[in-house]
Amino acid sequence: MILTSLKLVLQYFSQCYIVLDALDECGERLDPGHTLRVITGWALHDLHLLVTSQKEKDIEDAIIDFMKSPLDLFSISLESDQIDPDIES
Repeated sequence: MILTSLKLVLQYFSQCYIVLDALDECGERLDPGHTLRVITGWALHDLHLLVTSQKEKDIEDAIIDFMKSPLDLFSISLESDQIDPDIES
């Protein structure tokens, strides 16, 4: 229901940015791979999607599986000894 409503709203804009921040902090975990496939399946032009999460097995597996799609996708890891303490705090 919410994804259907989101799609209807996004169709009114020429540029769309969706930020799914901190997937690892969701209390009720849904399949992030399914949600990403639904959103990208809309084939909206100029839709930009940013997904962030700490490394958690279920999320990482879903995103790795999603990254195998033929879309223009890339991932960036921000894990490092310099960044980790900042993220933790």
